[in-house]
Amino acid sequence: MYCRSKRTKQKSRFAEEILRRLPEWFGNEKALIEYVNGVASLPFWAALNSDGKCIGFISIKVHYGNTGDIYVLGVLPEHHRKGIGKSLCCFTPLLKHPGHIAAGEVILLFKSGFTAK
Repeated sequence: MYCRSKRTKQKSRFAEEILRRLPEWFGNEKALIEYVNGVASLPFWAALNSDGKCIGFISIKVHYGNTGDIYVLGVLPEHHRKGIGKSLCCFTPLLKHPGHIAAGEVILLFKSGFTAK
């Protein structure tokens, strides 16, 4: 099931919760805060478990309307190696529908079987 939202605070909260759990990649506080603030204005997708908890996210920076870069991607350590990051990459509209991105859009992905431990 998909839900759409333009909640900038939610995007930043999800990003901060995940990135703080990944200090080996995002241990620089200044850079972490830059990512947390940056996702607020960028397209953002979150993977939620069956309880509605964010377990991973991706944010992209769009260039010229139909190309872009992964700005930041993170998955909770206990959910690594389960295909969540790969799935998030596949849900970006740059791959599915080039040229049809609404800036600031959030799509929440509900996947059965993902549970927080």
